[in-house]
Amino acid sequence: MEQKKFTYIAMDIEGDVTTIVFKRPKYRNALNSKMVKEITDAVRLASDSLFLVFKGEGHIFSAGADIDYMRRIARMSYADNITDAINLANLFKAISATPSITISLVQGASLGGANGIVAACDFAIAATNTLFSFSEVKLGLVPATISPYVVAKIGRAKALELFISARQLDAKEAHSIGLLTHLAKPAELEAALGKLLSSLKQNSPSAMRSVKSMVNELFPVQIADKESTSVIIADARASYDGQEGLSAFLEKRAPSWYSSDSKGKGW
Repeated sequence: MEQKKFTYIAMDIEGDVTTIVFKRPKYRNALNSKMVKEITDAVRLASDSLFLVFKGEGHIFSAGADIDYMRRIARMSYADNITDAINLANLFKAISATPSITISLVQGASLGGANGIVAACDFAIAATNTLFSFSEVKLGLVPATISPYVVAKIGRAKALELFISARQLDAKEAHSIGLLTHLAKPAELEAALGKLLSSLKQNSPSAMRSVKSMVNELFPVQIADKESTSVIIADARASYDGQEGLSAFLEKRAPSWYSSDSKGKGW
């Protein structure tokens, strides 16, 4: 496998298992545009590995978009927003389409776009104390590029409810709806990964790859066209609500649509 130096991630190779580690623990492994491209490149470089594992260094898998990244998004032109969104969509597509058997190992929290990685993987193991959230609408945005993979994983009705409510869900619920395939106690997360890999290694490598290819061909992730979700997210970022939501978040204030009457009265 070609070796490449990265800034925000690391690739660890051990036999037929390649691990991509998000290495921004100080920033809760939040994603920025360069990190998105690095993960995408790493997924493509690792395509010869039978197994591909995603991990976050530290206490959190990933907090979604990085704050500085969000500042840049707020200042981007519409054309640059389209390009940025396409790059994000390409990451999830690369994970979903790689012939490697993919596994997310999730701890602490998985927020926003990080859930696209979880949903695009074939397996996802989470610590029982992990929290999940699709919080984009709180910022006036839309979980657009992750939506095809989340809907394919958990179904239309549940995805719609979680996207619109933006509520948190715990690992037990995430497992019950199909976002996760396995749960483990926090101290036993690595052991759970080892147990899963040990079990999968009893199977024929070529047959497992063929099964993945077959399922992807018979039940492709439904995307209207290659840029449709990218246009949706770019439109949302350029809208009044998107600009107001991002500004409010960065300025640490409530957005204009927030009703103080509803505080503490929600679900």
